[in-house]
Amino acid sequence: MNKKILVLLEHIKLPKSLHDEYTVIECFHDNDLWGEKLKRFKGDYITAIYRTESFQGSALIACRQLLSVAATVSLWRQTTEEENEMRQSLLSLSPLPPNMLNMDDEELAKILDQRPSVVLLPMQDMIDGTIYTGLRHNGEDYVVNSNNEITSLKLATSNGVILRTNSVEGSRLSFSTVLRFQTEPTFPFTIDVYRRVRTYIESVIFLRDIELYDVITIWIIGTYLFSSFRHFPYLHLRAEKGSGKTLLMEILSAIAFNGQVLTNPNASTVLKLIKSMVPTLFIDEAEGLFAKTKSELMAIFNTGFSKNGVVIKNDEEYFTYCPKCFASINDINDVLLDRVITVRMVRKTVEERRDLYRENPLMLKKQEEIRGLLYGFALRYGPGIVKEYNAQSEVFDKLPHLTNRAFDIWLPLFKITAAFEEGEEKTQIFNSLDKYSQMDLQRKNQRDRDENESAVLVEALLTIIQNTLPIKTDGNLLSFDPKSVHELLLTSEAIPRNMEKKALSRLLRRALEIESVPTSVGGQTRRLYVIDKEKISEYQRRYGTQE
Repeated sequence: MNKKILVLLEHIKLPKSLHDEYTVIECFHDNDLWGEKLKRFKGDYITAIYRTESFQGSALIACRQLLSVAATVSLWRQTTEEENEMRQSLLSLSPLPPNMLNMDDEELAKILDQRPSVVLLPMQDMIDGTIYTGLRHNGEDYVVNSNNEITSLKLATSNGVILRTNSVEGSRLSFSTVLRFQTEPTFPFTIDVYRRVRTYIESVIFLRDIELYDVITIWIIGTYLFSSFRHFPYLHLRAEKGSGKTLLMEILSAIAFNGQVLTNPNASTVLKLIKSMVPTLFIDEAEGLFAKTKSELMAIFNTGFSKNGVVIKNDEEYFTYCPKCFASINDINDVLLDRVITVRMVRKTVEERRDLYRENPLMLKKQEEIRGLLYGFALRYGPGIVKEYNAQSEVFDKLPHLTNRAFDIWLPLFKITAAFEEGEEKTQIFNSLDKYSQMDLQRKNQRDRDENESAVLVEALLTIIQNTLPIKTDGNLLSFDPKSVHELLLTSEAIPRNMEKKALSRLLRRALEIESVPTSVGGQTRRLYVIDKEKISEYQRRYGTQE
């Protein structure tokens, strides 16, 4: 009797259900597919499975061998350990052509390139420039895209589509919004979306830095497109008690993409939410989480600002990418600091009154309308925003302060703003993002300077160079007495009070490549610290100690 066989070419963990449905045979060695051992596959339907990209060549050789005896052979590279995804991948495979035995390597490569598997996250995704989002209507699940198409989730697996989840339960997209998108070519105007979101926030929340109203508004819009970006920034609401952190989280979660407010969550809860809902997470009272730098939660947060973010839990791979907003009284830890935009909040005075927030039917209706505008914005303008995001842009020639990680996290917000209609409001938003990104970066640099021993040393040594006469000068090389340098660094608190001169010498050598060198002075040889002015200037630029 012909059998369905899974041939494992590498060590791969399969769920028990697949072992029940298929005959699973391990063939890790070359001689497992030769001679008498090869004949056991005669007339069977084979799927050969490998995992490592570099193993593809060996996998093709194995398939050639199997084709000489099997009825059909398919080849699949395993990229997930999630049972449903694996099952759908196996069902979507097409057999390799029988004439593969006579093909050269180039022809084989073309075959594989023509058989891609499209993996879709139905709640929110972007594939080949098309935006997708999930809709639940009358108990049925659908996926809506920016090409005005609605497809039942039950039919979406045709044409080789693999669903990362089989449900869009929790989607807040309404059918009326979909109809407006399909029937009103101008729905919605970009600036109308901005105005509604900003007014909603500003009417209830006081923020001393007025630029933050624009920053948060654009961030909220971005939560409906985040899966299209390589990185998306976190927000960190930092303030004393009574400053409105929890209230801001509450009103933002009501309009953000699948907003969910959590307090002291565990890793399993967070991973399950990300897998099922792809939510915007609002994590209140986060002080305790930041202290646990090696916890499972911190691994999720450290990786989850990037589209490639994953963690392994119980031998299963979980995606961690989604928008996140933290609220705490204290500062965020060093690892997360360059992944967040910090929102500093203060208590409002009597003169700085705002509307009282009430979750009544009128407010719920307003929030539903805003969500509809945000969904419409993503479907209407998302493809163009993503195209510009992935293209070379001159906009950042005007923003030289954005480099490295700062560039990654601010880029989506500037690109969203670039999609707005030209006018004073667009200019205002751009200027707000520009100004606040500079303020945020300066605060981070200041904290880095305060905590980075190399930066602190550079600052102190610059002061010594500028205010102390060297014992000897040779071009850019300045020689100083080690005892005097030690005393000056102690006085400036650049080094611990109990640090001895020998320990300082080791620190300067390790951190700044400054050596204590025997030097001839006045006919005598003395050991002096030789400091290269140019090298110190380079460190100054590198550690960001210049304003």
